[in-house]
Amino acid sequence: MSSDCTKDPEEGEGMKEGMDSEEEEDAEDLGEEEEEDDEMDSDEEAEDPSLKEKIAWVDVETTGLDVDQDTIMEVAVVVTNSLLNVMAESPNLVLKVEDRLITNMKQPYQDQHTKTGLIERCKKSSLSLKAAEDQLLKFLGDHTEKDKTPLAGNSVNADKKKFLVKYLPRVMEHLQDRVVDVKSVKELCKASFCCNPCIS
Repeated sequence: MSSDCTKDPEEGEGMKEGMDSEEEEDAEDLGEEEEEDDEMDSDEEAEDPSLKEKIAWVDVETTGLDVDQDTIMEVAVVVTNSLLNVMAESPNLVLKVEDRLITNMKQPYQDQHTKTGLIERCKKSSLSLKAAEDQLLKFLGDHTEKDKTPLAGNSVNADKKKFLVKYLPRVMEHLQDRVVDVKSVKELCKASFCCNPCIS
C-alpha cells in the first residue's frame, strides 16, 4: 500500500519544471500586456489634439499706459500647451529706451521700475525694438505655427495688446486673433464662487 502512494522522484521533478515553465510564460504574458498598455497610453497622449495646441503667454513692461507717448521696456514670451505645461521660454529682452521717455514716466512707474532695476538695465541696453521683434519672431517661428497660437497674458486684451500691435506688429501677425485674458478668467471665477453656493 505504501508503495502505491509513493511517487516517482523523476515524475515529481517533471511536474515542478512544468509548473515553473507555466509561471514564466504567465510572467512574460503579463509583461507584454503591460508594455502594450504603456504603448497605448503613449499613443493616446501623442494623438490627443489638445496637447498639440499651444498658447503664447506674453509679458511686457512699459513706461506707462499711453500707447502714443509710452513704449515697451521689456518683453518675454512663454509657450505652453493647452494643459499649461511649459514648452519653451524666450529670454527676457530688455530694450534701449530714450532718456526723455524715462524722465517723463509717471511717478508710479518711476518707482516700480527703479525698484526692480529695470530703468538701469534699459539705460545700459543696446537692444533696439526691431532687434527684439526679430528675436521674438524667430522664437515663435521655432516653437509655434503661424495663425494657430493665441496670445495670452494678464490684462493683455485691455492694455498690452495695443502696445504689441503698435510696436511688435510682426509678432502679432504670427499669432491668432484669439486672446486669452487671465484677468477676464479671474473675474469669471470670482462670479462663479460668489454666486454659486455649492462652491466653497
